[in-house]
Amino acid sequence: MHEPMMVNGAPDDVGTPGRLVHRARRIVVKVGSSVSSDDTDHWGPITADIAWLHARGKQVVVVASGAVALGRAAWPPVGHRSPKERRACASVGQMRLTARLQHRFEAAGLRAAQVLVRHDDRVDPAAAPRLAALLDDLCIGGVVPILNEDDCHRIEGACFADNDQLAAWVAEVWSAQLLVFLTDVDGVFDRDPAKPDAQLLRHLGAAALHTVHAGGAEAGGKGTGGMRSKIEAARLAASQGCSSVIASGVRPAPISGNALTGRCTVIEAFAGQAGHDPRATRRTGEPVRDVMEA
Repeated sequence: MHEPMMVNGAPDDVGTPGRLVHRARRIVVKVGSSVSSDDTDHWGPITADIAWLHARGKQVVVVASGAVALGRAAWPPVGHRSPKERRACASVGQMRLTARLQHRFEAAGLRAAQVLVRHDDRVDPAAAPRLAALLDDLCIGGVVPILNEDDCHRIEGACFADNDQLAAWVAEVWSAQLLVFLTDVDGVFDRDPAKPDAQLLRHLGAAALHTVHAGGAEAGGKGTGGMRSKIEAARLAASQGCSSVIASGVRPAPISGNALTGRCTVIEAFAGQAGHDPRATRRTGEPVRDVMEA
């Protein structure tokens, strides 16, 4: 495979993932179904890298896919893949995913918490600041929040398109500086990564986000998204001041190794948006009214 290449003529020292990780205080890590539900448990290296980030003073939120795929593997229902079947598989798989993550995070010396969100939270004006406050409280307390959409109550047409979009929304409401997508390939390629002449695109500028070809699902075929969904989610995050890195979650040291050394694709926050805080209307320290207090 050829050496990684640039898009839009970005110089080597622009958007280096090491610099992005170094300056980010809040990081959202999205782990795809092809990584999370694989028979090979990739969560060990991922949680070790999250512990590595914690040791460097970073606050990390995880968006974890894989509940539906794990549910199908444990309890394969009879019939076609309907919304009803998806909700049932999510119910079974969420238990398996939670157990796997709890074991792995504890092995890495970390405490984790489960946070389920619904699509309605996206349109509820009170939901975003309430979620941001919860993530703040957990992270300040040294706990890693693990988010997922509540697929048990998923209504087709009234849900997040996939967890890539959920991750971008979480990055926005939490004012994260970096969004890391861990998938089963090294990043965005100029063609099918299975082809021997495929080249890894190390840097995608604003214009390239609308033109680069990235079709199809991830290699594992277990998720609802794909590379195009990740690029779109990264574009949304960039418009809100959050840079993104797309890297392999099936290689050793996915963040501390591959993502830091440039074996990945970088999408930087758009010019003029870096540092933008979409929660600027929420005053620091202002209490968020909880519905349980009503």
